[in-house]
Amino acid sequence: MKRKRIPANIPEHILYIGVLVLMQAAYILAGFTGDETWFGFNQLRHLGAEWYAALMLAAIIGIALARRFARRDMLPDLSMLPAYGKTVLSLAVSLFAVALFITFANMDVNRDGLRFATKIMQDVPARGYFANHDELLELYVHSRFWFYTQSWFGWSVLHSYQVLSALSGGFFVYLVLRFARDIPGAGWRFALFIFSCGFMQLFFGTVENYSLVATLLTLYLYSSYRFLNEKTSLVEPSAVLAVAMCFHLLAGWILPSLVYLYVTAMRKRRTKEILAGAGVFAGIIGGVFLAFHFNGLPLRELLYNSHALGHGGDFGSKLAVPSWEYYRDMVNVLFLLCPLVLIVVPLAIHGRILRCPFNVFLLIASSFSIIFLFVWRAQFGAYEDWNLYAPGLIPVGVFLAYNFVKAPPFKLSRTIFALLLATAMLHTYSWIISNHYFPH
Repeated sequence: MKRKRIPANIPEHILYIGVLVLMQAAYILAGFTGDETWFGFNQLRHLGAEWYAALMLAAIIGIALARRFARRDMLPDLSMLPAYGKTVLSLAVSLFAVALFITFANMDVNRDGLRFATKIMQDVPARGYFANHDELLELYVHSRFWFYTQSWFGWSVLHSYQVLSALSGGFFVYLVLRFARDIPGAGWRFALFIFSCGFMQLFFGTVENYSLVATLLTLYLYSSYRFLNEKTSLVEPSAVLAVAMCFHLLAGWILPSLVYLYVTAMRKRRTKEILAGAGVFAGIIGGVFLAFHFNGLPLRELLYNSHALGHGGDFGSKLAVPSWEYYRDMVNVLFLLCPLVLIVVPLAIHGRILRCPFNVFLLIASSFSIIFLFVWRAQFGAYEDWNLYAPGLIPVGVFLAYNFVKAPPFKLSRTIFALLLATAMLHTYSWIISNHYFPH
């Protein structure tokens, strides 16, 4: 794995300190001046200046104590655990995460969530499920889950959404921990980086149709990593992305990354894998859509009633109308969901972006996710539609985390990472907790 280094006179740690100072300044200015415009930076307003100062001070003291203990070898080395011990620990952390997700479930339900709740209560008694082609299996699974939980426990549609969102979040946490174990030298830093991102709000009981596809996209990234490292065949990522697209068509925006996997297989002359992967991919999508076609959801509705196909070809109505205000809001969404995105600057300047197949794959997936963010119109406004873009920004988070944790240590690297993490987590979880206690 080669790195392309750009000549730089500024020491690496100074660049990261600059990013840290910029983040702190943006969060303080936007959070405590009452400006609602910069919602990607103003979530500390829910904490208040006193609590923020106290928590940041506690983080700094904790980092100082951790450095002192680490020098004395007092921190446990989890890498020494046997494989079954790591699996048990990952499962325990995932179950604990599910409990947190449910406890602090998002009570800020948007118009789509309320509309789907109504449609589910109408359609499930009539035909057994509710679905459309844009969110086919996502809606189907949620509607069937409500059918059983309402019958057994008397749950409302909204509560069943929240629980299933939290359960999918538990699987997401487990996947991230497995991912971290498989990346040499990554460990807990990779996982904590991902958990500091704002897209974690998806799993805190968000009543929308994105939590399941987000977990499947994470599984796709992990499967692709395994394929590129000769640990599985091309069939696995092909099958996972096909299933993800059946859950929600937005997963199709990162199809070019799957094409890259096929190009990689072609270079290695894995003809049988290519044919098998393409057959499985087409078979899953075709089979699922045909099954629904013959069970109450005809394919003509895909052509004329789907957002993805512009409701009969009117794509212009689905695309963003360029304006300073709109793109400013989408920048807010980017920083709300990936608060550490600015570290790409020191990574690039000091040649820390790896030139390896997995990074090419992540760059393709991330690039098309960013295109989606700025091209596809937020129907309800950027802030209310944040969850539409959250699954696609998971590849961006993985790209940043992967390159940061794989970079060689630099001066004060552990301290800087801990401070960046504390800064991002305070902002992210101020937003998440506020959506539980102070919904709009």
